[in-house]
Amino acid sequence: MLNRFRDKFNKIILRIASFLTYINFKPWMASLLGLILVTIAAVIIMMKVSTFNILLSASLFLLGGFMDVLDGSLARLQNRVSRWGGFYDSIIDRITEIIYIFGLAYSQMISSYPAYIYITTSILISYTRARGEGLGIKMQGIGLMERAERLLILVLAIIIWVYIKFNLDILILILILLNIVTFIQRIFYVWSETRS
Repeated sequence: MLNRFRDKFNKIILRIASFLTYINFKPWMASLLGLILVTIAAVIIMMKVSTFNILLSASLFLLGGFMDVLDGSLARLQNRVSRWGGFYDSIIDRITEIIYIFGLAYSQMISSYPAYIYITTSILISYTRARGEGLGIKMQGIGLMERAERLLILVLAIIIWVYIKFNLDILILILILLNIVTFIQRIFYVWSETRS
């Protein structure tokens, strides 16, 4: 869904990637930094649920997500695109999402069952993309809820929650439903592509 807007940010991302390339910053470093930032974000929220901690955690989580956008740009700019890089990046993405949702559940900002179902549906979305691409089908941009959409909605909701207390489980349940819709969209897309 956000892919149509991503092109507008490419120039900014390219400038940042160019600078990082100049200082010899590798794509795998961006992915690893993203993992570290999200882990710190989760730990902060697990330590204490306060306005400062929540805003700091959400900011670090968002910055960690930005690293995911940046690592691909770095790989292309440095001519380091590889099958291993794609695999490594995908694994890091899944780990970071799980870690942060676990942090929210541990801090009791969200309940454990919705957190578990959310993680399950997110992994299913990723799995359908991996299997589809394994069949040679281009899966980018297929479905409502890719990782960027999930990340932005979650961060926005957490920031709003700081000022307007509401049940975050409701948001997680909505995201779960959207994840299921995306999962079904991707299954149908792969089915239609394999029939042609």
